[in-house]
Amino acid sequence: RSGRVMTTPTATDAAAAPQQGPVKLLLFTDGACRGNPGPAGTGVVIKDNNGSTSNTSANGAKRKKPVVAQFARKIGRATNNIAEYVALIDGVMACAHLYGGRRAQVKA
Repeated sequence: RSGRVMTTPTATDAAAAPQQGPVKLLLFTDGACRGNPGPAGTGVVIKDNNGSTSNTSANGAKRKKPVVAQFARKIGRATNNIAEYVALIDGVMACAHLYGGRRAQVKA
């Protein structure tokens, strides 16, 4: 891999301009390191959890929740637990900046 990170939008973009957004969000986070402690990074995906209560369409296919934002970053040298905590904090902060602190479910 090239080490590039795809972003939509970045955390700094989120801090610049809060937007109107979904009332309910799904927040997925992960943190990891190589060695413990070692070089570490985090990843965050935020999905829109609005809509019908059914997770299937009329033809029975599963509906995918749209991705609202995703980003990853290197956090330097850390333990795996610290990387997991930092990922969760990054995700909650991104939800707060993007959507004014509306409700979010956390899936870690």
